[in-house]
Amino acid sequence: MTSFKPDNPAFVSNPYPTYAKLRKSEPVHRTREGYWIVTKYDLIRELLANSELSNAPAKFSVLHARYRDSNVAADLANNILPFLDPPEHTEKRRLLNRVLQKQMAEMRPAIESICGDILASLRDQNEFDVISDYGTPVSIQSMMQLIGIPPTHEKKLKKWSALFFYLFAPIRSAQELAEIEHAIAEFRSFLTELIQLRKKNPCNDLISNLIGTSENNDANSHSTLSEKDIIDNCILIFADGIENVDRALGTCVAHVMENPAIFASINEVDDYERFVSEALRLDSPAQLIARISKSDITVGGQHIDKDSIRFLAIGAANRDPERFDAPDEFNIDRPAQQDLVFGAGRHSCLGASLVNMQLTGALMRLFAQVQLISPVKDNLEWENRFGHRWLKQYRIKVNWL
Repeated sequence: MTSFKPDNPAFVSNPYPTYAKLRKSEPVHRTREGYWIVTKYDLIRELLANSELSNAPAKFSVLHARYRDSNVAADLANNILPFLDPPEHTEKRRLLNRVLQKQMAEMRPAIESICGDILASLRDQNEFDVISDYGTPVSIQSMMQLIGIPPTHEKKLKKWSALFFYLFAPIRSAQELAEIEHAIAEFRSFLTELIQLRKKNPCNDLISNLIGTSENNDANSHSTLSEKDIIDNCILIFADGIENVDRALGTCVAHVMENPAIFASINEVDDYERFVSEALRLDSPAQLIARISKSDITVGGQHIDKDSIRFLAIGAANRDPERFDAPDEFNIDRPAQQDLVFGAGRHSCLGASLVNMQLTGALMRLFAQVQLISPVKDNLEWENRFGHRWLKQYRIKVNWL
């Protein structure tokens, strides 16, 4: 029997052989710890649409709703889209999505300008880290502009965002929880002050427009976004636009190095978009999505009890040979919209288009300004981070044009 040990160094380095064995022999696998992991594409797609699965934190989690009054992290978790179920999720998502999509659609020129500025600041270096030196400042500055956060706050915003992301993995100690809570409290306070400023002096940014939605709700709905809804979900949007994006840029450049002939053949924006899409399919930044059973159900022939935790292995689904021909090969000509990088259905990622815009823009600007790139080290080092596939760093040597 294949065992699932996500912090095993061999798995952290390369989880795909384990996924392949599970998909073939036990696609719905119960771990020694008692939770379930699902690895087949069709089953995962089906479960993402199953109303008998809940997104709410498990009853034994420190993020469970019963801790909201005593625990800042639980209070925020139970107010942001990834942890909500219908009908609350449906209406909040609708109100947020309407404003966010319009705001994101206007971001391409800003992203290109930000990428150009960051690269200009790196031109006196012939070696740098794609993630921390390029991807992180690009993603932070892009998200600051989207949301409407004034400059000069980059370091603390990065710290808060990094700690916020621990909500999406098991919290392993009281000290870790305390650090997360402190970051969330500071982030909330920061955005509360910004909201008060934007109420007096609105701008064309996400915060201002969400305030406008809250104050001028459409006639077809009695729902609205509270100030707390705006703050907590802006924290989510901001952090999601940084923590997965900067690491994903490192992954994309690593795939450029591994597939030079394919990359040399692309010229147009849509070519770059397909390259990014394929890189993310092969190494999805989010590898596991958690769900809780609201009732006893059967999945893939396995009986799963009510309140059981299951992890949907997005990283495994995106390499399922029953869905993708030669799934371990890099192929930018695959049909669009097949992978599950951004989930599917009612909980698919709201910011998927912005992530793609950031990665495509950053990749295009980088390779427009360098003549030659080579990795400093051949071996890739991955973070031991439950549920995510994040490079620690990706240092490159460059010859500038």
